[in-house]
Amino acid sequence: MRSQGRGRAARWVAALAAWLMIGAAAPAWAADQAFTITGTTVTDPAGLATDATAGRYWVANGGSGRLTVSALNANGALFGTVHSSDQTTDLEGLAFHGNALFIGDVGGDRSQVMLWRIYGPVPRTVIHQADRYVLSYPDGRHRASAIFITNDGRLHVVTRGRTATASGAIYAAPAAAIGTPGSALLQKVGDAPAGVTDATVLADGRVALRTGTDVMTVDASSYRVLQRDRVATQSTGGALTPTIDGTKLLWGPEKVTSPVLAVDVPGGVQATPRASAAPTAEGTSAADAAQSVQRTVASVVSALSEGGNVLALLGAAAVAIVGAVVVLVKR
Repeated sequence: MRSQGRGRAARWVAALAAWLMIGAAAPAWAADQAFTITGTTVTDPAGLATDATAGRYWVANGGSGRLTVSALNANGALFGTVHSSDQTTDLEGLAFHGNALFIGDVGGDRSQVMLWRIYGPVPRTVIHQADRYVLSYPDGRHRASAIFITNDGRLHVVTRGRTATASGAIYAAPAAAIGTPGSALLQKVGDAPAGVTDATVLADGRVALRTGTDVMTVDASSYRVLQRDRVATQSTGGALTPTIDGTKLLWGPEKVTSPVLAVDVPGGVQATPRASAAPTAEGTSAADAAQSVQRTVASVVSALSEGGNVLALLGAAAVAIVGAVVVLVKR
């Protein structure tokens, strides 16, 4: 009878822990409507970028044609447009860094991509030409939908896999490339999750990536995914940028007829730049909490098999699981 009691207790603890870990592995966060883009000729946003200093967002139409970008106010209404004589091939992704707007001409299956830079963009103006960066992949042709620029000024391109479930890659230009528009050879610096459609950099230095359903934060040095959350909303769309106040991320739609949504930053907003060191107790992720429960359950099951007191061991397991729940709630 005692052996049967231990067995039932072990199964109960394992089942409870499995339930907790499944629930913690992929939380689905609701999104709030931020605004709808109005007043522009943009129909298919190639991306969004935030100029927090000026209090505005930038958007460009995807595809080819004359290089045109539009400035939006905080409510998504058109503030003004910048036109250039440059001709684009396939726009995908925007970034704002160092008082300059970068437009990614990286779409399509290509061995060489371009980034356009408009320094100090002024709405309602026409410029002759934007600065142009020509970036070559070191390993052949790729498809990309995202660019980002780390806080130290390094240009990055994020590629997509050949299939919907295949992983992509993160490529970086030489550190000095941003200072001198021209040609440069990209270097593969990390792997990217499957299906990345846009990327942005947070004020604390973390990189944020999005797919059709997920948003995640990535360490800017190791390119390791720090935390990944499921967004219970649009299954399509390819824009991601911080809100002007930096407290949330804007999740852009595939078409401007749908609203731009505001979602939480995975892991929360960090007050200071986040180093690549091990996370603190305050920043412990759901995965870390689940792993802690898993280790506790393994210890309890082992102890039960060795003749430990059932009630005492179940009590210890319950305390550990409740502690993990507290961590998850505080995220």
